[in-house]
Amino acid sequence: MTKTCTRCKQEKPTTEFYANKMTVRFMHGVDYYCKQCRIQSHKTSLKTNERKCTVDGCTRPHYAKDICQAHYEKARRDAAKRLENIKTFHDIFVDPQGKYKEW
Repeated sequence: MTKTCTRCKQEKPTTEFYANKMTVRFMHGVDYYCKQCRIQSHKTSLKTNERKCTVDGCTRPHYAKDICQAHYEKARRDAAKRLENIKTFHDIFVDPQGKYKEW
């Protein structure tokens, strides 16, 4: 199966495009830029980006949610760890004997 990159206008196999879950209905689940164009677009964006990370003392360029990529990935990892530590419904509402806890 082939697809045309909207940036370089070349027709390429879909293996030359990154997967994109948001485009499953419209474009076979792949990005609208080919991998080479997406990489170039990302590099250009980083060079021309004037917004900076809002974390005190950080001078890296903005990536998402007003922070740089390093701080964004750290926040994402920390959120995943917090989710692992949340008690399950069973731990909260059922006592060791298997009966529902009273309020």
